[in-house]
Amino acid sequence: PNTAPVVVVSADASLVRLPTRELVATQRFSVTQPATENRVSAIVAAFDLAARDLNTQLVNWTDGAVR
Repeated sequence: PNTAPVVVVSADASLVRLPTRELVATQRFSVTQPATENRVSAIVAAFDLAARDLNTQLVNWTDGAVR
């Protein structure tokens, strides 16, 4: 009960070419971020860091996939 939890944020992304709806690329992203303590504020901060990291990975992947 006193152990700090670990936040895991995962997402599956697909790039689709319109108007044909042709699948261009797919990628699974997952980020693990341990909280610093077992408190809501620390868990929210860990979630924020994990979501930010996942979004950065998603943007970089998208940028590379469309070039």
